[in-house]
Parts: sequence; structure tokens; C-alpha cells
Amino acid sequence: MVHFSNIIMSNHFIHLDLSQGCTMQGLLMVLRQLRKVVNDGKYGKIAISNEIKKQTSIILFEKIFNLLKSNEYTFKKEEKEQLNEYCILIQELNPIAITSTYPPLSFSNESQEFTNILLNLSLGMPICEHAWPGPTCDPLIMAILKICVSNFSTRGDNVLTKFAICNDPPIRAMWCQKITQTSPVANSMIEISSHIKDTDKIPELIYNLDKLGARKIWTNQILDQGIFMKTYVQLITCESEKEFIIEAIFRFGLASEIQIKNIEQYSLDRRIIAIPLGRQQKQRTCRLTEYLLGEKVLWADPLKEDLEIISQSIGYSQEIVREDVLSVWKKIRNL
Repeated sequence: MVHFSNIIMSNHFIHLDLSQGCTMQGLLMVLRQLRKVVNDGKYGKIAISNEIKKQTSIILFEKIFNLLKSNEYTFKKEEKEQLNEYCILIQELNPIAITSTYPPLSFSNESQEFTNILLNLSLGMPICEHAWPGPTCDPLIMAILKICVSNFSTRGDNVLTKFAICNDPPIRAMWCQKITQTSPVANSMIEISSHIKDTDKIPELIYNLDKLGARKIWTNQILDQGIFMKTYVQLITCESEKEFIIEAIFRFGLASEIQIKNIEQYSLDRRIIAIPLGRQQKQRTCRLTEYLLGEKVLWADPLKEDLEIISQSIGYSQEIVREDVLSVWKKIRNL
């Protein structure tokens, strides 16, 4: 693989083992340790521009904060400071993604203070419920997981390069590198389709399918037997979500039958890099997602949030900034 000294590579993800529960204090403790071992290791100090770090950490803070406020959660002063520190730590680590084990929940029959909040936050998320007393996560952790985690599962196929552990409760944060693929990745997926008679049910059905993890939902108006107007709904999902998706279509779409096909979905490998723009004091950084076929880079796409920041700071449209970023990227990649 060709490495360029003026490209800030970020090809690691963080996997959190929260099987024994998690508190905000414990999460911060393990992320501080992870930042230390990553920055002191052979991979060098992780660096992204202060401007991007500040803007993205603010956006992340607001998303998590607004999610909790919408569920009528009352913040303590120290919790806002803890949430702010979490956002800064994540931006400094700059992982390509965050994954996690299923978060555990345990509800006390004597204390119902956070029961409704935790249940609302867990909607659409895979969780592992334990009898009280048992491992559990607090509302801040559940909100963070809902906003930040891209996949709830075991670690899967990857290379563990660094890790950090705290013991109260036991939490593991693992710095993992994806295994380089030599060809496009083929995933076994499921295609589910059905005919919905009542078109008024479609918005509620799509809303629930999206929450359950359905991917690429299509709808189309058709004539059944040349007489009855129906809506044809088609979606892609994975095996683990199949039963939930089927139930949702029967429940919310009032469908009478469902068709299922096993399919293969091919995807390119991806990584996020950052390239410098401008010179000296006016130098900025823009991150791009590169799409790879094995070791070969096929194309790249600048991150929308970085384009917005640069566009606002220099007064040019995002389309112009995007063209400039891709021009610099092509020169670096000799394309």
C-alpha cells in the first residue's frame, strides 16, 4: 500500500464491549486510556485540524443532547461536561466507525426514575435485558450508542491493534483495523417485498421499517389484476432483522402475504483520509471517503460536514469546494 506523508489516514474503528454495563464515568475513563495508548503507539499521534475538531464535536454534542432533551431527560451540570469531553475524545481519536456489543438493561421494580427514558432510547436498538439487579447502561450511554454506533455485534473479522480496559464496571474499548479485502465484499442479504392495499398505511410502515434497520426501501404504485390499486414495497435487509421486518409489514402494512429472496450484495471497501488545502496560516483539512477494490483506489467523496465548514469560511459554494478538493486528491493519488 502506498502511504503519503501529507495524508492523515484514519483506517481504524473502535469496538466497545459493554456486556457488563456502562456508566458515563466508565466510558470516559476507558476512552482516555485508549487515546493515550493510541497516541503513544507506533501509529503516531492522531491529528485533525482544530477547526474541524471543534465544529464536529459541537454537532455531535448537540445531536446527543437534543435526543436526551426530547425524551425529557434532566441534565446535571457535570453530565454536560462529561458529554462534551466524550465528543472531544471521539474527535481526537477520529475512528472510521464505532461498533458495540448489545447494550444491557436492567430495571429496578423500586426505582422507575429512568425506566421510560431508557425504554424510549432503546426503541429500534438491539438490547440484552437482565433481571434486576444486573448489568445496565445509564441514559447518557444509551443516547450516545443510538447516535454514534454504526453496528451492534461482536467484533467480527478485524485486527486488534490497541485496547483499553476499565473495571468499574468492566468495559473494553478496542482499537481495530479492518482486514484488507482483495475483492469486493459479498454479503448475504434478504430481499423482502409485499403488496399493500391501503396506501394510507405506507408512511407509518416505512417509518417503522427504517427504525428496524431496513436498507434501501422502494415503493411503487401498481394495478393488481388490472383493477385494484396497491403499493408495491420492496426492501433489502439482513438475516438478523428478517423476522422483525416481516412482523412490521404484517402489523403496520396489513399485508396478506410477503415474498422473500436470498441475494448477495457486493460492496467496496472504504477508508477515510484527510488532505491539506491551502498554504501556511490559511491551510485547512478536508476529509474524504475513499472507495477501494482491494488495494486499488477507485474514487473518493468529500465528507459533507467538512465541505460545509470550508464553504462557509471561504465564501464559495460547496460545488466549487468539492471540485477543488477532488482536484487536490487526484494530484496526491496521481490519478
